[in-house]
Amino acid sequence: YYREHQLMLKGVVVGIIFLIVAFSLYDWWRSQRIESASLSLSKALDQAEDSRKAALAEVKKEYSGTASGVWAEVELAHLDMKNKAFADAEKKYAELHKKVDVANPLFALTLYGIAQAQEAQENLDAAYTSYTKLKDVEAYRMTGYFGMARIHEMKNELDKALGIYNQYKSFFNNPDADK
Repeated sequence: YYREHQLMLKGVVVGIIFLIVAFSLYDWWRSQRIESASLSLSKALDQAEDSRKAALAEVKKEYSGTASGVWAEVELAHLDMKNKAFADAEKKYAELHKKVDVANPLFALTLYGIAQAQEAQENLDAAYTSYTKLKDVEAYRMTGYFGMARIHEMKNELDKALGIYNQYKSFFNNPDADK
């Protein structure tokens, strides 16, 4: 049997060796890319404020698809908020928000960024909607409730704001009541 199929068996062995080498090389390349992306992000964050935006944009472009590339996008949105470019920040947060699943920690962070940007632009109804969604994320529940109440205060709807604060207080006293 071996002699009849000697060529085929050698081909299978060579193919298996090739696959093992290819997988190892890919794994090495991927590790190097992740390491390089992390280093580039770190350097970009250490830049002076006037050159940080360009450095982060380069990380986003060069390392898209890595955690560092995604975090560069988050930092660019944060910079827009800091520089009072609220519409740009909202757009960046919204683009990121579309890409992440509800289980991803960035889901709540980007939703919070959207809400803050909307509030800063005085788009209060949209901000209220975003804060309402945010209160359904367990780790951001207090932030969501307080954001909703703050919107009511800004609209001079103090009774509604007090109702939201009381709703949060009752939830805090009985967390299972909201489920």
